Order: sequence, then C-alpha cells, then structure tokens
Amino acid sequence: MLALRLLGFPIAVAAFAILYVIATKAPEAAEVTNIILWLLLPVTLTAKLGHKLLNRKQEN
Repeated sequence: MLALRLLGFPIAVAAFAILYVIATKAPEAAEVTNIILWLLLPVTLTAKLGHKLLNRKQEN
C-alpha cells in the first residue's frame, strides 16, 4: 500500500504529460478521452460507494 502511495504521484504526472502531448498533437483524441472519462466518473464513484456500503453492512 505504501508503494502505491509513493508511485501514485509519478504515475499521475506521467499520465498528465501523455494527455498533454496528445492534446497538442491530436485535439480530437483528447476531447474524446475527456468525454469518456467524465462519463466513467459517476460510474466509478457509484461503484466505490457501493463497495464501501457493502463492506460496512457485512461488518455489522
């Protein structure tokens, strides 16, 4: 878990750099990626919340 925290920032910076290069070279691809990520955000957050609630319910 500590390794994930330590590697999280460099991975995020690398992802940002890749997206920046894509955005400057192919703006349409960056726009499509942005739309897809915004559509996946509520699904991810809902799944995460459901997982937390399920774990809390199983503990009780």
